[in-house]
Amino acid sequence: MTHSARLSQKRSVSSYCGNLQGSASRLRPRAAYPPRVVDLRNSATLPRSVLVGGLTGEDLKDRLTAAGVRLNPYAEMFLAAATSGDTSEPEAVFVATRSVRELDLPEGGTLPEIFEQATSHGLDLCPPATAAYLRLVTQDQATAPDSVLSTGRAPTGSHTVASPRLREDHEFPAGMYLRVIDGDVWLRGYRCDDEHVWSADDTFIFRTAGRTSRNAGPKLVVP
Repeated sequence: MTHSARLSQKRSVSSYCGNLQGSASRLRPRAAYPPRVVDLRNSATLPRSVLVGGLTGEDLKDRLTAAGVRLNPYAEMFLAAATSGDTSEPEAVFVATRSVRELDLPEGGTLPEIFEQATSHGLDLCPPATAAYLRLVTQDQATAPDSVLSTGRAPTGSHTVASPRLREDHEFPAGMYLRVIDGDVWLRGYRCDDEHVWSADDTFIFRTAGRTSRNAGPKLVVP
């Protein structure tokens, strides 16, 4: 990444938590898997809808494990908080990918700046558990060009799902991102304070306008 003057002046205290080992075992994916997937290698195919909600935290974690998705400890922490007491009906959430540069931040930006710019572009934050449901229907994400897990910045090939913070404590995970490393499908949590400057080339997934029917989109809640 080319370091701008701004990045050299503003040292981040954030950390992507790739240095922590994933705690979920990699299992063989189910033979019967929802056929409709979102291909993040071609963001022009978005927005696409994904059903978010309808599963307890334990059920959702079981689905991820059965699908061969690996989680790191921060993802487990964030997911547990995001699904705590959740009894909501499934909701169709339309998503779209945008780089920080595409949000008119050519020098990069902090999370508050990125989210503010996204709003001005007609985008919104996703429900907190969206990353987990999106991970279930995004099995064809391209493998990252390297396996570096933690460098104080967003790892290469990662797609960070824009969602609200669940706690103001910056030691608590700020959200989750999707990444494939050496063929392993990951859902990873990360920590980040509001001073960290993200690269202009970092990619986020936002909620965008679409149908509001709760029955729209691929069905993830299957027997």
